[in-house]
Amino acid sequence: MSNIWQTFRALTAGPPRLLGSVATVHGDGTVTVELVAGGTLRAIGEAEAGARVFVRAGKLEGAAPTGIAVLIEIEMPDTPPPAPEPSMRLASGGYLLLASGGRLRLTSL
Repeated sequence: MSNIWQTFRALTAGPPRLLGSVATVHGDGTVTVELVAGGTLRAIGEAEAGARVFVRAGKLEGAAPTGIAVLIEIEMPDTPPPAPEPSMRLASGGYLLLASGGRLRLTSL
């Protein structure tokens, strides 16, 4: 059986994939991308100006769909609400997600 923490981290490992539109094409194989979430960055890769792209770790990953992008921001209160009673079964892998005192713990059954 593998380490449960490593299994959990594998679900969220790595830098995030960002969505944006190419604003400027540079002659050195890079582009400036305007991110949907705000801001700009310069990424390695080639694409046409105006193209929607995915960027991860400063490199273009490829074309993104040209639909409506929705940005959802979740704000956490300064003081967490009271935790629910422990135990919620996750899938069929035999794990429990325990919540108590504002902390979460993933436990193997």
